[in-house]
Amino acid sequence: MRLSAHPLARPGRSGELLRTIGVLVCVLVLCACTVRQALTPQPGTDLSPLQPGTSKASVDKLFGPPIKEWKTPGGVKYGTYLYQEGTKANGGLAAANAGLTLITFGMWEIIAAKQGSLQNRGPTMPLAVSYDAADKVVDIFPEFNDLPELPPDGRRTSLKPLPDTASAPR
Repeated sequence: MRLSAHPLARPGRSGELLRTIGVLVCVLVLCACTVRQALTPQPGTDLSPLQPGTSKASVDKLFGPPIKEWKTPGGVKYGTYLYQEGTKANGGLAAANAGLTLITFGMWEIIAAKQGSLQNRGPTMPLAVSYDAADKVVDIFPEFNDLPELPPDGRRTSLKPLPDTASAPR
């Protein structure tokens, strides 16, 4: 009695195996862009050039024109800008991208590239900058959304402390 050979060793099966491996390699290559992007932390806008004394023209060059500008009664100018906060590695998003790529036979990669989600640099956040009469930066307020109001003199040191919600009675 002769033992049958391994199923993969049968004539004609090696072509199927190579085809399967080829399809798997193609799928892995297709998943690479969005999955890699989701697993790679993205830097946000570099705020280090924003220092007291920087000219308004330099700030406008970095962020574009302000969304809103106003002047306090004390003569301090404020401008609000938008900046990218950056992203952290996101395993859940990577898995979702891999699944969508597989389900759509690679079309998700094209959709993601067209809508720009591959260049995601994180959420867009508001930033307030105060200027003196010579259009020089007085102070920077990246926590602009969390403040009840901006200081009339444009200096962080005159900010009222935020209420401590951790010790507040419930």
